[in-house]
Amino acid sequence: MARDSRHSLEEALLASWDRDTLAVYADHLQAAGDPRGELIALDLQIDHRSTPELVVRRASLLSRWLGMLVPSDPHAPWLGDTFRYGFVENLVVTRDHGEQRIAQVLASPLAAYLRQVTIRGRRSDIASALAQLAAVPHPWLRQLTIEQDDRMADPADPDPSDASALLAAAPNLDVLEVRGATVLASCVHPKLRALTVSWSALPGLFDGDAIDLPAVSALDLAFADRIFGPPQISTIAGRISLALPALRRLDLSRNEPAARTYDVDWEDEYDDDGGAITEDAPLTALDFLERFAMRKQLTQLVLPSIRAADQFQRLIELLSGMPALDELEVARGHYFRMPDLPPPLDHIVFKRPMAWPWPALDRIDAGDVLHVVVPDSRAPDIVSIHDAAVAMERAFEDLPADARYAWTRVWVFVQSLVPGKQQTFPADLLIAATESVDIATGGWRQLREELRYRRPLPSTAVVKVTRTRG
Repeated sequence: MARDSRHSLEEALLASWDRDTLAVYADHLQAAGDPRGELIALDLQIDHRSTPELVVRRASLLSRWLGMLVPSDPHAPWLGDTFRYGFVENLVVTRDHGEQRIAQVLASPLAAYLRQVTIRGRRSDIASALAQLAAVPHPWLRQLTIEQDDRMADPADPDPSDASALLAAAPNLDVLEVRGATVLASCVHPKLRALTVSWSALPGLFDGDAIDLPAVSALDLAFADRIFGPPQISTIAGRISLALPALRRLDLSRNEPAARTYDVDWEDEYDDDGGAITEDAPLTALDFLERFAMRKQLTQLVLPSIRAADQFQRLIELLSGMPALDELEVARGHYFRMPDLPPPLDHIVFKRPMAWPWPALDRIDAGDVLHVVVPDSRAPDIVSIHDAAVAMERAFEDLPADARYAWTRVWVFVQSLVPGKQQTFPADLLIAATESVDIATGGWRQLREELRYRRPLPSTAVVKVTRTRG
């Protein structure tokens, strides 16, 4: 194989990861006797039509080629689980499988073909993994994820890790994710495009002294982490600046308030002389946006839930000072039904979730229940509407689309019920809803088990439901 042909194909793959280029690349590798070529071809075939013969052939070839990496325990995870199209999709490094795992990989034919690396551990584990990985070039590495899992800094290793050598060894790195408290001391990369970070993970992000990320256009920022809560408004002096000159997309959706009720009435505390001390509120997404010096250059903005009319009005006022914005997304729903953006902001593409279809908890009486008669059962199952609404607040936004649809149909039906009047509802929709969320209280587990016991039910089967208020 001509070296320039292989190089041009790899350049094409770096620019655009697609099946056609992979297929041509596989042919070149096979012609040169490189086992990665047949493995890529097998993966492409398996994607199209998997057969036992193809799977066995792939496993046999992979085991012969990477024998030193195959674990003795056949049930243990190994690198082959994440090997696809001739590359390691994600090398996961943890405290239990750290230095030895990296050493084995770097000594294998896979050393130069890592597309993603995930490092989880204490500060010392992270520093060690970064140093090991930096020993060889990583031209294919596109994503690096670092998750510090200790709740406090290791006293024996108090300084944050230095990722500069690994970042230099990965010239095509596209995405960096950093989670934890003061994880990295610095961050310099000329091509990095997307950054996901918690407030305290990369301190230099807010002062620029140790940050040089001229190409980062997308930032996913969480104020809180597992070690520190969100910063208090009073601790932020003046405007908030970030060392990201090319920033265009800002995602603040991970800053969902932990409490169910967004508008918290902060209780007054009292000093020794009896004087009132007003507790400061934690920073919210709208607080951040108001103080954000670079908001005028943003073209895309993603926010957590907007939960009241006054918050929506505050958002409108902030958007009026963001002339470049052309897309706004509110990532999570709540009880508040957001209206359209008014002129002259109506040119902005506005992506918003529907308002939650169940009543707010403070509007549901504890004795408000449903009597559900499943086909062929002798007695109704009695379930609490309040308990289901509590479960919805916790789970609804993270459900798959079909489960959200099923629950939406359930709640629209419940709200249409006239107390004391029996009505019917499709059993398959109720089954889809109850199977998607494990509601352990209020009779819902018993209803789910009853529906399981009575299955299979005809596609036209219905349950009979009566609503009563205690």
